Order: sequence, then structure tokens, then C-alpha cells
Amino acid sequence: MKYGKPLVKSSEAEVDKDKQREDSSRTYPDDKDYAIAFITDIMKHAEENYSTEDGVFVRIDGVVMTIDELLATALSDALKAIMSCTFVFLYLNIHTRSCFLSALGMGIIVLSFPLTAVITNGIL
Repeated sequence: MKYGKPLVKSSEAEVDKDKQREDSSRTYPDDKDYAIAFITDIMKHAEENYSTEDGVFVRIDGVVMTIDELLATALSDALKAIMSCTFVFLYLNIHTRSCFLSALGMGIIVLSFPLTAVITNGIL
């Protein structure tokens, strides 16, 4: 599908077959990359020109933007989880004065999450 071109009527299609072959042999940028670049430009333009100091922001909805927001949120949450695990490990290491016990304690904490999920899904 060619974006930005009008649909061809059936009578014009016979006349322009050579031109269509020529157009179909051209290389176009990947639609996904083009869509992501286009939406990113729109987001930047909206944030720069239409956001106010009162906390009102322009939000544009779409699949690419939803994925972008989800990835940004997941990355932020993962960073917070890594920081909290590091803090707990260092806290345990200071108080127990043993890297082995601290690592064992962190392992028990990390393994408790999937075990809890299995137990709660089995019971509920």
C-alpha cells in the first residue's frame, strides 16, 4: 500500500500499468520506523508547544505511544527494583558482615515471589 497516493480507478489502471510497475520497484522506508519517527516528532512538538505550567499536558493516543509509555514505565520500575535490592543487600551485608549470608538472604527474598504466586494461584 502506498501512503499519500490517491486510489486508481479501474480505467486508469490499464493505462498506468507501466508507471505502477515503476512505482512498485521503488524502495520506501520501513513503515514501522517511519511511524515511530513521526509519532515521536509529534510528541516532542506537543510537549514543547502545548504543555502549560499548570500541569496540563497534551496526550496523543496510539499503539506506538502506548508501547513507548509502557516501556518507559517498566524501565523506571526495574531501575527502582534494582536499587532497592542493592540497598537491602548492602544493609544485610553491613549487619551480618558476610557476603554469603547477604546473598543467601537476597536469594530467599527473590525466590519468595514466584513461590507465593504458585501458592496463591493454586489456592485461590
